[in-house]
Amino acid sequence: LLAVAFLVVWIAGVVGLTGFIALSERAFRKRARAGQEGPAVMGVFCPRLVIPRDFAQRFTADERELVLAHERAHMRRGDPRGNLIITACQALGWLNPVVHLGAAVARLDQEIACDGDVVALHPKARKRYAETLMKAHAFTAASPLACAFGRHPLVSRVRVIAGPAPVSSEGLTAAVTLGALTVMIVMGVWSLAPRGPAPPSTRIPGASARLFVDGVTPPPLSRSIEAR
Repeated sequence: LLAVAFLVVWIAGVVGLTGFIALSERAFRKRARAGQEGPAVMGVFCPRLVIPRDFAQRFTADERELVLAHERAHMRRGDPRGNLIITACQALGWLNPVVHLGAAVARLDQEIACDGDVVALHPKARKRYAETLMKAHAFTAASPLACAFGRHPLVSRVRVIAGPAPVSSEGLTAAVTLGALTVMIVMGVWSLAPRGPAPPSTRIPGASARLFVDGVTPPPLSRSIEAR
């Protein structure tokens, strides 16, 4: 009964979180069509760039070049598909805080890796790129599937940009995502696994059953074995 109740709660959580994500994605796409979202990459299997209506007014020509280079790095790395995997792990493992922590680290790693790609292409634009991040931070994307330019924590990203060398980690996102999924699966299997073998039967079939039927108390097991 307890296992059934736990299963019902888990399914309800998965359905609820999936519905919330779907509604957020729908609202994001509606705002994107109205020119109220971006800069971001939208779409999992056919990624496309989303820019706001005031993109040219909000950013200078040099800043626009850096922003577009960042978003193209997301598309080249396949981060929208990675976000789909990360979001699915969060929905299935919503009870496990490690999954959500791994998702946050994976998304941050995406942004830092793309920042590293941009700085590698424009090594003399570190300061301008950091200022562009600060400017774009106020315009955040609400979709968990989109790769937004100024969405994720700025302190870590600016610190990397200001460092002596750019960071571009192609494998950390996949590693963290796989680790979160692995932890979720292991905990699920552990919760459903039996807690040790069943105790062995100490009754002798056949003979003891006949003795009980006749109303006679069966002898102890050890004596029966010695007699034989």
